[in-house]
Amino acid sequence: MDFLIIASLFIKGAKALPKSTVIGTVFSFETPSCLLLTLIGGMTLGISQFEFLHRKKYNSTLLSFGISRKRLFANRVIIPLIAIAIALTIPNLVALKLNLNTYGLSSELLSYFALEYLRLLQVLVVGFVCSVAACFFAGRTVEAVAGSISLVALPVSLAYII
Repeated sequence: MDFLIIASLFIKGAKALPKSTVIGTVFSFETPSCLLLTLIGGMTLGISQFEFLHRKKYNSTLLSFGISRKRLFANRVIIPLIAIAIALTIPNLVALKLNLNTYGLSSELLSYFALEYLRLLQVLVVGFVCSVAACFFAGRTVEAVAGSISLVALPVSLAYII
């Protein structure tokens, strides 16, 4: 529903839709809460993929399988990134299809969906990469969580300082 409301702003001659509900506005792409939840999702995914580094038994078991560390790292990074892309693509394509059926084809609608898809993908990947880096630098999972929050907050805090 939120896509329909936002898309109606970009298309000339579109009928005004009723105001969205509180849930629709809280979790829309235009609000910081959606981006924050997306960022937390990326951070959670990164920490869950590399938490084995902080557990000695699990680490010993994984490294004894005969897979090189380089291959293990590549598998633990590439597979979640593909899952992130698929998890974002399917709902966006469904919402785009609904909007195309409702409003018809327009370049504004396509560019809006492309930009929102890339924005959410970027936020997820940034959260994922920051948490993976924090897992490598930390000795415990709690330190990895604190480190990933610090790494994510660093660019924002620098932007406000400068």
